[in-house]
Amino acid sequence: MTGPRTRRNGAVGLSAALVTALALAGCSKPAANQTLPSASPSGSPSSSPSPTPGATGPVAPLTGMTTTAAMAARPAIAVIVGVAGGSSPYGLSTADVVYAEYAEGGLVRLVAVFQSRDSARVGPVTSTRPTDPKLLTVLHGCAAFSGGTSGFVKQLSGAGVCELSAPGSAATPSLFAAAPHGLRPPPGVVPFAGPGQPLAAGRKVAHRLVVTMPGRATQTWTYDAAAALWRSAVGGTPVAAATVEVLVMPYNAIVVHHPLATIQSAAVLGSGPATVVSGGFGVQGSWYRPSAKTLANVVDGSKKVVYPNHGAIWTVLAPSGSTATVT
Repeated sequence: MTGPRTRRNGAVGLSAALVTALALAGCSKPAANQTLPSASPSGSPSSSPSPTPGATGPVAPLTGMTTTAAMAARPAIAVIVGVAGGSSPYGLSTADVVYAEYAEGGLVRLVAVFQSRDSARVGPVTSTRPTDPKLLTVLHGCAAFSGGTSGFVKQLSGAGVCELSAPGSAATPSLFAAAPHGLRPPPGVVPFAGPGQPLAAGRKVAHRLVVTMPGRATQTWTYDAAAALWRSAVGGTPVAAATVEVLVMPYNAIVVHHPLATIQSAAVLGSGPATVVSGGFGVQGSWYRPSAKTLANVVDGSKKVVYPNHGAIWTVLAPSGSTATVT
């Protein structure tokens, strides 16, 4: 196969060095209101995730929630889900982290990462693409997908992400059973708030998040205060998360041969505008991620680290020109 060629869309030219993630906020834990100068070079947190306030016991690294020791020790397994042509995703309600990529032809690719909870059926599973290894390398885990261009599959394995076949749909208990022994738990992808710690100094009360993307339907997230969750829908399927991040970035056009096609791939390494809602608050700032081997970081307008609430995270990888409005 002839290797894929890449060209950058639009006038925005971000460096190939990149937060989430979400790419996403860095998981090292600076002091409150401390400016974070750079992402962790090793991709590992300098401390364990903050536990759920008022609770004790093992902590799930991707959510900061208390869990069993067995669950806390599991690796991360990502299931690559494709939503297009009227299809609807399923099995996402127990994912710890979901990355949403907006590709060509109305395709939405969801990289759903499971670690502390299971799902009996996740899908529809789709093929791997170049964004996947860039998102998943730092998690030290596996990816479940249904084939893909040979060059893209090689990128995934070359990034140290183990491959699991999942034609059609996947059951996460079976995926964890099939994963290689000896894989370690992932680092956290955000620095969770400690007891009484605000999202950010410049936060504002938030009830709704409206995301407008070029050529896409407007996406609206509404805060459910009783459940402390942000709710929306993807492909007609209700989705919810404790935290929603909107990271604006350029997309690359990649020419693939056999069969000839041009696909769109999010440039998750670089930097750009960011909006985060968590709990009943929202903040706008920026994200940055220097390389696939580092965790990404989200900071507010004063370059102070953003500290979201514990729980599942949904990261919108929004194409350049997108806007996120918090009201």
